[in-house]
Amino acid sequence: MRISRSDTGKWQLFPELIDPNSEYVGLNLFLDDDFTPDPVAKPPLKKAVCVVNVNQREGPGLEHALVGRLNVGEEVAVLDVLVKGLNIWIRTGHRQWSAMKYENKLFLEYVL
Repeated sequence: MRISRSDTGKWQLFPELIDPNSEYVGLNLFLDDDFTPDPVAKPPLKKAVCVVNVNQREGPGLEHALVGRLNVGEEVAVLDVLVKGLNIWIRTGHRQWSAMKYENKLFLEYVL
């Protein structure tokens, strides 16, 4: 289930099916205006390996806060890809984004 605020400012409840083959046994209520819940789980697009140490950030861009670091040789699941100009950002977890390519420097590459 999901609760979200409508355009009029009222809270609404939306039932959502996560996986038709499994039972959903939990309820998360997200009432903070600035809190973003994890998206519905989906399989990773691909895997990537870190070729140069790179920071992880809350969002795709240097303006977002640091939340961690990936080290050379570390493999991660690629959950989303965002292209911003010539830069490529990948999401590896909830509020975990890393630059795959930034200003023509490659930090992560796909694992075949």
